Amino acid sequence: TGTSFVTTGANAARHNISDAIYQCALSDTEPSGQPTTAANGDDANFSDDEDGIATLPLLPIATANYSLPVAVTNRTGNAATLYGWIDWDGNSRFELAEIQTATVPGDGSIPSVTLTWPNVRVSPGTTRYARLRFTTFSLADTASTPADERAQGIASDGQVEDYLLSAAPLGSLTVIKNAVGGNDSCSFNTTGLFPTSFILTTAGGTAQRTFANLLPGFYSVTELLSPAWDLTSATCSDGSNPASVNLATGEDV
Repeated sequence: TGTSFVTTGANAARHNISDAIYQCALSDTEPSGQPTTAANGDDANFSDDEDGIATLPLLPIATANYSLPVAVTNRTGNAATLYGWIDWDGNSRFELAEIQTATVPGDGSIPSVTLTWPNVRVSPGTTRYARLRFTTFSLADTASTPADERAQGIASDGQVEDYLLSAAPLGSLTVIKNAVGGNDSCSFNTTGLFPTSFILTTAGGTAQRTFANLLPGFYSVTELLSPAWDLTSATCSDGSNPASVNLATGEDV
């Protein structure tokens, strides 16, 4: 395992290696945990073996379900459980309320499972750690650790992998007013933005205002035309109509 949490000592998360049960294709042994802030210590030690998740989805910054698809192999003949924790509250503990599980039969018939945490959100720029443990051993029966610390301790088979997860970036909208033939104060109405109305006063034929830290979704910007001016165009850099801008995650328009 490679995480910034406690990974060394008697209560470190560890598994006896078996060629019949593992996450994805690779695993190796280390004499102790490999803690790093990027949760990649195990990945960088011996083989590149933290490969149960091919691509890490960004954490949601608007309330949504969060899912991790995990590659698994179980040919033990016994059902195994994939346990997954995400430290949603950022207190550096994998707690009982933060766990999701999935059962995998022992005949090798299921190559992947998905763990889903419902209705979660984090602040922009947030990082959180995840731990995945896959084993036929029942972590719920681990008497040596409290119920909210089943992410620690030894399991008789399987594999543990840790990941650093990052939050999706926020986006922005920049309203640019270009005037030809003079300068003026121009009024705008918006939906989804604050304030809902504003004024741009051009100097040298241009003025602009940026709305930053926006969640993905639909926004609109509409100019209240003055009879002293003709509107020649209104466009967006992503091809949207300014009256209906579908802002993607982390997009700047």
